[in-house]
Amino acid sequence: MLNCRKKYLVDKRIMKYSEANLGRIFILRLEHGDKVPDTIEKFAKDHQIDSAILHFLRGVDTNSKVVVGQEDGTAKKPRAMVTELLGTSER
Repeated sequence: MLNCRKKYLVDKRIMKYSEANLGRIFILRLEHGDKVPDTIEKFAKDHQIDSAILHFLRGVDTNSKVVVGQEDGTAKKPRAMVTELLGTSER
């Protein structure tokens, strides 16, 4: 969980924030048939990664789906916003 100790005034409202440093960087290449959640979760567990940012760069299959956020960020029980990737992008 992010521990926000600093405060910044934005349009008469206080925004809490924390400063971070870039840590370890991993580049993974998944092969056709690899299950994205399973592969990444196992890698994270094996490498003791508690939190991360994930970027997809090229190479997704037609009709793949990815969670891109929450439909309503204020809802008590969040519902995932899923989008379908329309085609492959690796050439």
